Amino acid sequence: MGISFDFNAETLTLRETAAADATPEDFIENLAKFEAALPEGAALCCLADYREIQMDFSSAQISTMKQATNAMLIRRNASARTALVVSEPLYYGLARMYSMVEPTPAFEVAVFREMAEAEAWLGIDAIEPG
Repeated sequence: MGISFDFNAETLTLRETAAADATPEDFIENLAKFEAALPEGAALCCLADYREIQMDFSSAQISTMKQATNAMLIRRNASARTALVVSEPLYYGLARMYSMVEPTPAFEVAVFREMAEAEAWLGIDAIEPG
């Protein structure tokens, strides 16, 4: 299954869900699919549910994933506020690493252990599929 997403173009909200077997390649592939749906100049609100993920990511892979996201936002002249939700301490640390790689004002990332905290930070009750 890898990574899937539901995008609501009306509210510019994205819910991304990673399965236990998700890989960095799945992330990049999903990003390319999402870019095709993202309107030019959008200010996106993203809730990334990575609580089920079970794979180790190297620092190089995390850097590549963040660079790919930054490049996609630049190409689309877009911005994103993203909440990453993880459950395990290892993935919390990896997600924090992701949030700190090549920071840019166009891409704000915060990491959470609880879905409710992430939704509150994003200012949403829940992201409903489009």
